[in-house]
Amino acid sequence: MIEIPDFEVETVKAMLKFMYTGETYALDAPPEELIRIADKYDLYALKEDNELSLCSKVTVQNAAELLVFADLHHLAEFKKSVMTFINK
Repeated sequence: MIEIPDFEVETVKAMLKFMYTGETYALDAPPEELIRIADKYDLYALKEDNELSLCSKVTVQNAAELLVFADLHHLAEFKKSVMTFINK
């Protein structure tokens, strides 16, 4: 058995489902967690697909936190999107 202690079971299952199917539209884990696991295991397509889904989650209350998240995980397009949101 392989243990991945830094992620919830649903996130690991979603990553494995992506690795076997290549599909991201029906994954049952939060996009932030999928980006974290994709970043750790160099799964660029998983990271990119979830970056797009985060754009609709930006609010006044979470913009600063998501900007830091984008910077930490090298999400250039999302970071640009959050900066545009903040500057409006």
